[in-house]
Amino acid sequence: MLEKSNPAEYKWKFNKWRVIVLSFKTIPRGRGKAPKTVMPEGEITIESLKQSFEKTKSTIHKIETLEPNNYFKHPYFGDLNLKH
Repeated sequence: MLEKSNPAEYKWKFNKWRVIVLSFKTIPRGRGKAPKTVMPEGEITIESLKQSFEKTKSTIHKIETLEPNNYFKHPYFGDLNLKH
């Protein structure tokens, strides 16, 4: 989503939960739940973990080349730019 976003469209808006969570660097217990899109499907194997790790390493290199205002929409915190 970061790659596909248009940095010119990013607009910061105040969100109290984003400020609280990013300031204290912790999520209150019982509040956070991982979305289905990031939950693994099926059985987790050593091979699938190796593939995920390699994909993650290549994605990190792509992120380093993006503009600071590339963003994605977070379901609770709103638009988060590259810094967040």
